[in-house]
Amino acid sequence: MPRKLKPDAWIAAAALALLVAGVLNVTSSAGVIIQGSTVAFITRQIVLSLFCAAALFAFMRFDVRPVLRHPYFPWLYWAATAALAFLFLLPAYKEVHRFVKLGGFLLQPSEFAKIIVVLMVARLLAEREYREALVPVGTHLAIPFLLILLEPDLGISGLLLVTVFAMALLKGMPWRQVALAAAAGTLVVAVAIAAVGYRMDRLQKFVAGTEEQTLSAKIALGSGGLFGKGIGGSHQKFFYLSKPHTDFAYAILGEEFGLAGTLFILGLYGVIFWRGLALARALGGSVEGYAAFGLTLLLTIQAFIHISVNVNIVPPKGITLPFVSYGGSSLLASTLLVGILLSLSMRRP
Repeated sequence: MPRKLKPDAWIAAAALALLVAGVLNVTSSAGVIIQGSTVAFITRQIVLSLFCAAALFAFMRFDVRPVLRHPYFPWLYWAATAALAFLFLLPAYKEVHRFVKLGGFLLQPSEFAKIIVVLMVARLLAEREYREALVPVGTHLAIPFLLILLEPDLGISGLLLVTVFAMALLKGMPWRQVALAAAAGTLVVAVAIAAVGYRMDRLQKFVAGTEEQTLSAKIALGSGGLFGKGIGGSHQKFFYLSKPHTDFAYAILGEEFGLAGTLFILGLYGVIFWRGLALARALGGSVEGYAAFGLTLLLTIQAFIHISVNVNIVPPKGITLPFVSYGGSSLLASTLLVGILLSLSMRRP
């Protein structure tokens, strides 16, 4: 009798709980961040979250393994890279080249491209010895990394850089080669910061301890106490924090749900990290194993960066909290990522 396929219930439960936290975040911030009907805004987020929850259950039933191993999968990578390049042919939106307007929606291709890049790197690492994989991995990382950096989007490009370097280390690539590559990437990021005035200004204010947004985030977290002020009770969302529904979602959750709420959110990402790495270990050195490892890091490192900004550990950088921050592209991309993990978990050895 064939083995009954079961997804990783821990990952599924954590993702669904984060979706609920996202609805609470948007519900709390809606009246501050929009001028129109808050009911319509909240309803849209609820409908999108319900769609994503259904998509998770649908996606886990789809076997992604043949797709990852298909000879034409590299074409998907090149299509994603072409989409990133195409953005520069479109008019800038708010002085950046990150979005494509589709009807009344804004689509951010880099949110999906980062997943495809990680999957492509997983293929390269699984199919080659580390000496043979070094140049192809570097090339397939460098092109989308530079395109995303030029959008400009320092957050996603840096996230992609760290994730791929971790995957290379898992493969067993020599520390010296990885360190040289990491140094080159860090140098590029440093130049990107130094070349843009507002980035240097943020960094200098962060070092001096006078960055207004992170100070407001610390006030929000500190004033939340143990159990918070209750949903809607945040004061810092009233124009102290410029983006309470996206870049500072964690701080607002901390003010309204207290230390208990923030630890609960942190624990949910910890569950995904724990179960994702366990899945990668079970899948071994296969394409699926590297994919599970890379995707797990992609999601949890993004959460770590967001939280680190909110607690004033690293300089402010606009990056969403997966499933929790408002944003259709971010939410859909997080759903796709976890859907792949669940699909792989259903078919693990």
